Amino acid sequence: MLSRILFFLILFLSGFTSLINQVVWQRAIKVYLGGADAICSMIVVFVFMVGLGIGSLIISKVISKIKNPLYTIAKLEISLFVTNLIVLLLLKSDISETIFSFQRAAMALGISLKFLYAISSIALLIIPCSLMGMTMSVASEAAKRQLNINNPWILDNMFFINTIGSCLGSVATGF
Repeated sequence: MLSRILFFLILFLSGFTSLINQVVWQRAIKVYLGGADAICSMIVVFVFMVGLGIGSLIISKVISKIKNPLYTIAKLEISLFVTNLIVLLLLKSDISETIFSFQRAAMALGISLKFLYAISSIALLIIPCSLMGMTMSVASEAAKRQLNINNPWILDNMFFINTIGSCLGSVATGF
């Protein structure tokens, strides 16, 4: 019973942190886009959704070969933590000289700065978003194989708990 409670707590916390990350990314990228809220929101949501799809597609090819899905979830969450720390450090660091060099090169080539920022943002965020896309598939496999949860509603419950975590995570960013 304790393992099931921990399992659902991890799903809740995974959703909680994913939306916090999304809001932090959006606010940080907004600085580079000169306050362009609509474009920034579009880029982050686009990368978030594409990454979820890519992650679930990648993991679907190897999920049957995973021997210990619970251990794999732990590795995914640790990878997400480390990746998000790196992303936050990059977004927080003073890279103004590099940005100005990028801007000059882009303008010399006739590339729109917003396009350059969009591509840079996509490159920066696609890895953590893809890792996020892997978690639910692996969690579903863990529930079936390791926790012996054979309830036909398990996937619904997993998404519900993860979504509640996401909602509360997005609310928490306001504080």
